[in-house]
Amino acid sequence: MIAADAGVAVGTLCRHFVTKEDLLEEVLRAGFEVLKDFLQTLLREADAWVGVKRLMRYIAKKQVSDQAFTDLLAAKPALRNTAMNFKRELGPMFAQIISRAQNSGKLRCDLVAGDLPMLLRGLPTDPGGGSSARTLRRHIAARFERAIEVGARGVRKGSG
Repeated sequence: MIAADAGVAVGTLCRHFVTKEDLLEEVLRAGFEVLKDFLQTLLREADAWVGVKRLMRYIAKKQVSDQAFTDLLAAKPALRNTAMNFKRELGPMFAQIISRAQNSGKLRCDLVAGDLPMLLRGLPTDPGGGSSARTLRRHIAARFERAIEVGARGVRKGSG
């Protein structure tokens, strides 16, 4: 499936990546590069509060859509170490996004960057009852947007 998505033959993929871990590490690196580019965009956002809301939405979508990858990281210590190195590299950017919004007076001063993933952990995934895929997507989208708005109000200055 990965080879097909990349538009190459399986043999080509296997010659380029000696082990499965090498391939997964490259997928992880590419994902963090996308995140780094996104964070740089948020740092250029004119309204720092909009940047925080966009960051919350991004984190939430990743938590909902990348659960299998999160599980894989938990099972592979070497990948987990690589991910931690990337997180250490990106940490100052997260902190700067938070600091900009706090300095603008729109974000609670007691919030730290590490709080955002924790605040968004309980996002909805499935209403149960064997819903159709279309109904399930609508349900998740509606509850997801509600969770983001509630979370954003909770971290906004003056909320606590």
